[in-house]
Amino acid sequence: MEEKGVQAATTPKNVLVRMQVARLGKIAFNLQFLAVAVMAASVLSFLAMAVFYLLLLAITIVTLGLIFAAYPSFANLWSGGEVLESIFYTVAASWPYAVPAALALSVTSIICLCFDYREKHVARITISAVIAVISLIVLIIKLVGGPI
Repeated sequence: MEEKGVQAATTPKNVLVRMQVARLGKIAFNLQFLAVAVMAASVLSFLAMAVFYLLLLAITIVTLGLIFAAYPSFANLWSGGEVLESIFYTVAASWPYAVPAALALSVTSIICLCFDYREKHVARITISAVIAVISLIVLIIKLVGGPI
């Protein structure tokens, strides 16, 4: 029970709003790494098929071909690239969603973290700015039809 004449201390609404906006900036900062991982996978997925077949070739060379005698089903891996290719194609097709998401999350993070006057977020803002620049470059290259 409150005594008469004594008011409870309340936090001003603008301070609460700034705290919530800063928290949103931290959440956006963490979520941008998920978008960056999907973006990197979509950009680099074309290398995965080459790595897969190089790995099969290396195993064959290192075992001097005896892998085919020990594991007859190993030969099926050489011809089973269609399923893997469809997976990589699907991942590569995700760039129209992942790249703008990474860009939007990094810009949101920068904007929201700038409103926090209690704590400076120099490292988070810098990392978000770098990710925003990289995402913008990848987006421009993809839209122009570049090699990535």
